[in-house]
Amino acid sequence: MHDLAALLEWIASPVEFERFRDRSLVQALFLDMCSDEAARRFFERHRDYYLARQRQWEERARLVRERIHPVLRQRLQSRDPSEHDRIVAVKLHVFEGLARRAALEVKWAEEGLAMLDRLASVTPAGPGRGKKPLEDR
Repeated sequence: MHDLAALLEWIASPVEFERFRDRSLVQALFLDMCSDEAARRFFERHRDYYLARQRQWEERARLVRERIHPVLRQRLQSRDPSEHDRIVAVKLHVFEGLARRAALEVKWAEEGLAMLDRLASVTPAGPGRGKKPLEDR
């Protein structure tokens, strides 16, 4: 019971947001310093990773919506039936939110790939294009 009390206290406490630092975005800030191919691989990997996460969260949301996710079923068995709709709604809200966040990352990566295509069509090939900084010095 002590663990439950501590959990409930933690849940009710204000969230202490941490400073935002996304390693992939920091890396993306420096894509101008690498080859077009490396930048394209970055955006393709980013898209593929988040597309897989989007599918994962959408499937989890489906299982919750249908009330067949194993962990959810255990939770519902241990709680009063009058609480079931609230339990499902909260969990569904989280998993659908995670799916939407992943979809936004997919869209961002696709926009990055389109940006590279636009840049390739308007940027003349030059001696330094696609090379690492200081590579030809």
